[in-house]
Amino acid sequence: MLFSITMMLICTVIPLVHIAVALWPKKEKEKMAFVNDRHAFSLLIPCYNEAGILLTTIKGLQQFSNYETQVILINDGSTDHTMAWLTKHLELALLDEYRIARIHHKPIRGVYQSMLLENVIVIDKQNGGKADSLNAGLAYCAHDLVVTLDADSILQKDALQHCSNAFQQADVVAGGGTVKILQGSTKFHKKNTSPLNILVQSQIMEYIKGFFILKSSLSRMNAMLVISGAFGVFRKSLLEELDGFRQTIGEDIDLTIRIQQYLMKHPEKKMICIPDAICYTECPETWGDVFKQRIRWQKAFVDSVIKYHQFLLAHCFRRSFAFFVIMDAIIAGTFSTYFTMVAILTALLWPGANQAWLLTYVVLSTITTFVYNILAIHQSKKGTAYTLAECKQFL
Repeated sequence: MLFSITMMLICTVIPLVHIAVALWPKKEKEKMAFVNDRHAFSLLIPCYNEAGILLTTIKGLQQFSNYETQVILINDGSTDHTMAWLTKHLELALLDEYRIARIHHKPIRGVYQSMLLENVIVIDKQNGGKADSLNAGLAYCAHDLVVTLDADSILQKDALQHCSNAFQQADVVAGGGTVKILQGSTKFHKKNTSPLNILVQSQIMEYIKGFFILKSSLSRMNAMLVISGAFGVFRKSLLEELDGFRQTIGEDIDLTIRIQQYLMKHPEKKMICIPDAICYTECPETWGDVFKQRIRWQKAFVDSVIKYHQFLLAHCFRRSFAFFVIMDAIIAGTFSTYFTMVAILTALLWPGANQAWLLTYVVLSTITTFVYNILAIHQSKKGTAYTLAECKQFL
């Protein structure tokens, strides 16, 4: 019974904490306004068998002509026509340039310059995975601010301006933008004229809660758990000091934990979320694809927890990051799922058992989830991420 009560408290109190922190009015020093000075960016985009999406990728990158932006596309040993497509549509010319990388990566076959888009270069290398591709591209970054993107991601036009604004603060070393599901955007997803199916709607709601309540709350408590691999911003010097990205199931989670360890040694530095910097990406539309995605995410999380368990346990009650990994992500996020399943099975198989605690848990969870959803949508409407019309699609 004590265990059940503890689980109920954790699973209902922690979400309320995130809501309170995320909605708490910002101090003046936390507020950001556009400034005239603009940082230059190097965009790293790994490509593995992405021939079918590259046209959309290139069109999305052409909007940043007003920025001093370098785009690096890394063909990671694709087995489809990715390299042929890039060669044809970007009119690539071989560069007589080879840089000695500070971070190990698979051999590079060639580095090419686009004759159509002068700020675009293409690296053709042996297959080594996403982390290896990012490490190879890091050697060719011409600017101090590095943005990591997926090939199927589209940045909103003012996304880099918001990132530049955030990094005007010298103490900011890393940050993550907001990832928005493309199918829910009336601006970009013109082909979607029919109502969104419930699977896409539920994922949109998850992303809204994740970015506008959870990440906002964790950022303000210096406890960011993960910078999404679909849209991360880092100082190049930081990535080099941390030896880049590691080849693991979840390179984004792994890097975030190592940045947290770095911040312990450099308390004057910080990692933030940049809510108004928007990136669009498609979500799975079938239950099978969603299941595969969630299994992959869960494996990445478990792998990182196992790898850094000593650090997390040692700092559970000393660092907000470690506390929320254990109490929120592990207990409230993972264990609670199994706890709920066991509780329901217990109630069904042994009807005579004391079920008051189960009823209380279900009621509290339902109320908390409802409040969480409504306030998350409210927060998303306050920024530039979702319009009111788009929010109504998945209410």
